[in-house]
Amino acid sequence: MLTSLDQYPRGFVVACLALGSVVVLWVVFKLLKFALWLLFLGILVVAGVAAASMFFR
Repeated sequence: MLTSLDQYPRGFVVACLALGSVVVLWVVFKLLKFALWLLFLGILVVAGVAAASMFFR
């Protein structure tokens, strides 16, 4: 596969690789943000249930 990249200008290959890595990082950060929101909401739910169980005891 790398031998087929020799046909393209080096700058074009570097630019495409940089763009691809930026897209991959963007997706990773979006997934991380989603996971952190899920964690935050999970902590809120658990704290709410714990508070309600202590209140109604």
